[in-house]
Amino acid sequence: ADLTVGEGSFIFENNVIQPYVKIGSNTVLWSGNHIGHDSIIGDHIFIASHVVISGNCRVGDNTFIGVNATVRDGITIGPSCVIGAGTVILKDVPE
Repeated sequence: ADLTVGEGSFIFENNVIQPYVKIGSNTVLWSGNHIGHDSIIGDHIFIASHVVISGNCRVGDNTFIGVNATVRDGITIGPSCVIGAGTVILKDVPE
């Protein structure tokens, strides 16, 4: 399978999840997001509506990503981060 979704995760309507994505446990993808190819979304993540996570990204455990945030390709967001609504992430974000 080219998509892995952990136990207890919830994916709302109209999410585009490209090939080879891994989504951890107890993670929520609200409506209308784009998760790019080969990305890894950790455990206990909340991704609000209309977020774009480009290809080959990593999102660390216990992270919140607000509405309309954009993450450039190849970015790593460390664990326990809060990414505000409308934020554009152009470089790695530490814990």
